[in-house]
Amino acid sequence: MTEFAESIGRAGGTPRTGGERRTGVAFLSLVIATNFVPWIQLAERATDSTQSPPPGETVLAIASCFLAASVVIAAWLLGRRLPPGRGPHVARPRNAGLALAVLVASLNLTFAAVIHWRTAGASVSFHEELKWFGVVWFALVLPAQAAAGYCKGRASIRMPGNAALN
Repeated sequence: MTEFAESIGRAGGTPRTGGERRTGVAFLSLVIATNFVPWIQLAERATDSTQSPPPGETVLAIASCFLAASVVIAAWLLGRRLPPGRGPHVARPRNAGLALAVLVASLNLTFAAVIHWRTAGASVSFHEELKWFGVVWFALVLPAQAAAGYCKGRASIRMPGNAALN
């Protein structure tokens, strides 16, 4: 047994075998990446195509994406660092995190398609589209991303009833 594997064994964990995969980070990265699609679509489509979006709109779009990335990372760390008995219990955190991550990525791409459809050939302002999109995104998508991050963080630690690693 290697020195690394022995140190993990002494710490109470078990070493990873070659057959185990780390998909949590990949799916959370997918969620974070798809956040940019509807926000940039909103900033781009709600302006005249001959000029770039105003700086305030671009800053809002990019800041929202970075806020979401920070929330996902913080939720993942919280789920990973809380002791097994603390925090909300999720029966199957790996499956729940995967389902939420796929749902959020799908919602982001659906919102991008809706924004594209609503603004195609029409003169629509950024603020007009932001009224519905911002509310729905911050009320629905952002909390779902946080839940996906928390579940994926929980799935990456060994807990009673959670034998599979993320």
